[in-house]
Amino acid sequence: MKKLLFLANIQHGESPTGGGVQTRNQYMLRWFQQRYDTKFYDTWQKSAFTSLISSILLTLFYHNRLIVVSYGIRGAKALASVFKFFHIDRNILLFVPGGDVLKYVSGRDIKTLSFYNMIFVQGNYLKEALNQCGFTNIYYCPNFKKIDYYPIHKVKTGNIRFVYVGRLLKEKGIDVMLEAFKKIENADCSLTIYGKETERYNRDYFSSLDCTNLFFKGYLDLKQKEGYDELASYDVLVFPTYYEGEGFPGTLVDALICGLPVIATDFNANTEIISDKQSGIIVPANDPEILNNAMLAVINGEEDLHDMSDCSRREAAKYDIDSVLDPIFCNL
Repeated sequence: MKKLLFLANIQHGESPTGGGVQTRNQYMLRWFQQRYDTKFYDTWQKSAFTSLISSILLTLFYHNRLIVVSYGIRGAKALASVFKFFHIDRNILLFVPGGDVLKYVSGRDIKTLSFYNMIFVQGNYLKEALNQCGFTNIYYCPNFKKIDYYPIHKVKTGNIRFVYVGRLLKEKGIDVMLEAFKKIENADCSLTIYGKETERYNRDYFSSLDCTNLFFKGYLDLKQKEGYDELASYDVLVFPTYYEGEGFPGTLVDALICGLPVIATDFNANTEIISDKQSGIIVPANDPEILNNAMLAVINGEEDLHDMSDCSRREAAKYDIDSVLDPIFCNL
């Protein structure tokens, strides 16, 4: 059996609390363990210095293993700098989460990041931008899920149930979404919000808005079939993000699995996942008026939710972990 060392922020043995990065890394670890003699180092809740030193030592010790790193780009640059300084040569693949890579990478980093045999980013727009900077080791790898269950989704007309699932941050478009929804008057619809409470966005906050047909239900566990069944009971996912670090949102893959059309912002990789007027509706970021218009179009039956739902289900299979990772690792 081939041998592999996985260095990543995994939060091993726990339900992910830090967002989509830990979720993806947990999927990767299980996938590796099924195919490789796998060792791993979990950087969860460890300092940057401890993670860097430990990663260096483990890479030196396990010199005969394929090494896979899933770090943020700043940590990956630091690791590569040390290895280049000491002339350490290893076969290393880097998977970069998030969509803010261009904020921390320029053409000046080509020599440092050429240390990695292959660098995988979560959007084609990132790959193209880095290629234009002069990088030659950049590849595209979308987000993925282990898809072994497709819940039943029944498309209906009337009483449209909008849903939001994700982190509760202002930059995720929460306020924009609420403003758009509050503009809808006397319509047969509702909006349900799922996410872990924060200091600002909590049950008391949503209750204080005194907004008819607005519901907050806390965290939705989409690692369980019951979570997918619940998500599939809604009609349209609203994803109004303008969060700078947004990469390839796993929530959008969840929506496709559930057959949900999506109203998503024209931001980062969203338009690579959701096709306008096919699997959903694309709207400008941070524009409550246009988001309101899109929601009203759904409510008034101006969009074909049946076709959108069918398209979503067809698209979902592309993001199964086997479909994504098999082509990458089959010849390594």
